[in-house]
Amino acid sequence: ATLDELIDRHGAMPTEAANPMAVEVAGALETAQLHGVGHSDDAPSNIHRAAGGWKQADFGSACADESGDGQPRPFTLAHAAPEAVRGEPGTPARDVYGLASTLAHALGGEPPFGAPGSAPSSEIEGRIVTEPVPDLRLSGVPDALCRVIERAMSKDPGRRPTAIGLAEELVAAAASMGVTVVP
Repeated sequence: ATLDELIDRHGAMPTEAANPMAVEVAGALETAQLHGVGHSDDAPSNIHRAAGGWKQADFGSACADESGDGQPRPFTLAHAAPEAVRGEPGTPARDVYGLASTLAHALGGEPPFGAPGSAPSSEIEGRIVTEPVPDLRLSGVPDALCRVIERAMSKDPGRRPTAIGLAEELVAAAASMGVTVVP
């Protein structure tokens, strides 16, 4: 099942389940990026629960050396990085943003800036580009994890961690909550 299907069926995920999922997917993104491939469309519909853990799927929109050809890449609007909305070329930071947005969706039960159909696309795009990340603390998400998500969803791609950096920050956040996550 996809993460999207699981959220639709069961609602928001508990931190203890969502955090390890994000760590696994961050590792997959790092591996792909080390081979010069960016995913470009990180979203709950492209993350699958399979035997042995979580898998990043649908690399159909991915491309080798994303930043090299200057072409914008397809994306799922609800999880698009601000630079994707602006039509800028893809980078590894864009994948980190998409995964952090996906994690926020899993923890909050809905996309951070609205689901397609909940508002006009232009309104969702405006929120992505200008508004701060919604505060998941109000939904009971621990502060340490919220800080990681907020940094990974920074409007400035240069402030985001790498995919492996995101995994490390997620593991550290889990440890601060007394949860062990094996990367």
